[in-house]
Amino acid sequence: MKNTTTTTFDLKAYLSLLNEAHERSALSLREVAESCDLDPSYACLILKGARKPQRDVLIALGFTYGLERVEVDELLLLAGYPPLGRSALRQYRQKKATDSTNSAQSDPYPGA
Repeated sequence: MKNTTTTTFDLKAYLSLLNEAHERSALSLREVAESCDLDPSYACLILKGARKPQRDVLIALGFTYGLERVEVDELLLLAGYPPLGRSALRQYRQKKATDSTNSAQSDPYPGA
């Protein structure tokens, strides 16, 4: 069955989560790039929002930064990609519904 789920890219929230994870990790950009098998200049462009990485690169970045699975799923959803698991989508929706600051934003997976 073909997946007809539409995705949206929330650049501001995505970059905020990605940069917070980078800062918390205390890893240098070079260390992150090496761990994810990326060129350091490409990793820099990702963190600046100048390049949107593929899903597998985001997963690698998330786990390199020591994010929990649900945080990696949130990062993927914010970037417009499907999460690692369906339970993460439910948790994301529940969190979003209770988060008053994000209540005006639309669901990235309507009808899923």
